[in-house]
Amino acid sequence: MKTARLLLLAMLLPALSSAQSVAEVVKQVRSLSEQGNHREAADLGKATLAKPEATGELLWKTLDALGSLNAAQEQEEVLEATVKAQPKNWDMLRSAGKYYLALPHQGT
Repeated sequence: MKTARLLLLAMLLPALSSAQSVAEVVKQVRSLSEQGNHREAADLGKATLAKPEATGELLWKTLDALGSLNAAQEQEEVLEATVKAQPKNWDMLRSAGKYYLALPHQGT
């Protein structure tokens, strides 16, 4: 299963050329989720979250896609990785904090 995810991610990375803006990725993530392709949306969002120009909106869309998959543990991992990758991006930190407070806290 993990190999399939890595393969999908490897196929998506060329689509993340420097010419593709984060706003375009947000639209694509939203569109994939609306079509029910939550895993693809989440993987695309996760691949883009490490970029310096990533936004809080992208984080929310990515975490929402994971939420549609009932992947609470993966949501927490993405939040932690994003905060570590973007320690000076105030928009990202604010969005991560707000989303974290909305997650279930009874153990996952």
